[in-house]
Amino acid sequence: MLKSLSYNLGEDCPVFENLFEFCQIYAGGTIDAAHRLNNQLCDIAINWAGGLHHAKKCGASGFCYINDLVLGILELLKHHARVLVMTVSFHKYGDMFFPGTGDVKIISKVVETYQPGAIVLQCGADSLAGDRLGCFNLSIDGAYLIGMQNVLGVLLDTELPNEIPENEYIKYFAPDYSLKSPGGLMENLNSKSYLSTIKMQVLENLRCIQHAPSVQMQEVPPDFYIPDFDEDEQNPDERMDQHTQDKQIQRDDEYYEGDNDNDHADGS
Repeated sequence: MLKSLSYNLGEDCPVFENLFEFCQIYAGGTIDAAHRLNNQLCDIAINWAGGLHHAKKCGASGFCYINDLVLGILELLKHHARVLVMTVSFHKYGDMFFPGTGDVKIISKVVETYQPGAIVLQCGADSLAGDRLGCFNLSIDGAYLIGMQNVLGVLLDTELPNEIPENEYIKYFAPDYSLKSPGGLMENLNSKSYLSTIKMQVLENLRCIQHAPSVQMQEVPPDFYIPDFDEDEQNPDERMDQHTQDKQIQRDDEYYEGDNDNDHADGS
C-alpha cells in the first residue's frame, strides 16, 4: 500500500484490473504513431486513447499513469530536430483546482517562429460552452475542436453533419440533439481592449524568442525494431508465433568478428 502511494496510485489515480495492459496499449499506440510519421508512412497519426499528459517520470498524476506524449516525442526527436508540443488546457485555476500550476498564456504563431519538423497536438473538451469542468464559453464554430470525430473532420478538411445519429448516449445531447454546442451560455467579461493587450503581449513574447532555435548535439537512439510486414495481409487478431519471435533474438556476439576480437562482451 505504501509503495503504491509513493507512485501516487490511490484516489487520484486508482488501480484497476489490467492497468498495466491499459498503459501498454495507449503508450504503445503513441510510439507506433510517431514511428509511422518518422518513416513517412502517413502525414497525420492519431491515437484515440492517448494524451495522458499529467503523468510524471516518477509517478502517476491526474488519472494519467504513463505520459505517452513524452514517449512519442522522444521517438519523433530521433528524426526531427524540433518537435512542437501544443497542449491547450482551459481549466479553472484556483488554489485547490487540479493541477494547481497556475494559468499558462496561449501563444499564437508558434509554428512560424519555431519551425518544427513535427507537431504534437493534444485536444480536450474543457473549454466547450456548458462543460462543467472548464467553465469556459467556446463553441465549435469559434474554431474550437471538440470530440474525436470533429478533430478528424478538420484534419481531413471534411465538414461533419450537425445531426447526431441515434445512439445510446443521445440523451446527453439534449435539448437540441446536435453536434454543435451553442456558445454564449455565460456573460463575456473580456473587453476588446483586454483581448488586444493579451494579443500584443503574446506577439511581443514571440518576437523575443530566437527564430527557429538551435538544437542540441547529442547521440540519437536507434528506432524501435519494427518487423517488415504487409498491413493489408496482417491479421490483427493473430500474435507473432514463437518461432518468429525466437529468430529475432539478438545474440551477444552479434557484432563480434570472431574469437580474436578484442571487444568481447566479457571485457576480455
